[in-house]
Amino acid sequence: IDKGALKPSTADFEGAVPESCGDGPPPPKKDAALEQAKKAFAATYGDQCDKELPGGEPLAEPDAYSLRYKDAGAEADEPERETRLFRFFCSMAAYNESAVYYV
Repeated sequence: IDKGALKPSTADFEGAVPESCGDGPPPPKKDAALEQAKKAFAATYGDQCDKELPGGEPLAEPDAYSLRYKDAGAEADEPERETRLFRFFCSMAAYNESAVYYV
């Protein structure tokens, strides 16, 4: 560090830190769709679903799948559209497992 000073900030984290450090590479971009799905899952099912996997392992990131499609009225030369499907583990007991999906 050549020079600098630490000062309190009233900005949120993203606005308070620089985009990169000197000549280093920029940090990876956030996955906005994943973050939105995580927030929706936590708000809607956070209290209902298990906090860990059977066996006591912590929950991992949700499974994510890319879905490519064309709209029903799309012309043959129009490009495919893409959306993502997120699968969140919810609970497991005996021979049943439940999951929550977000598109």
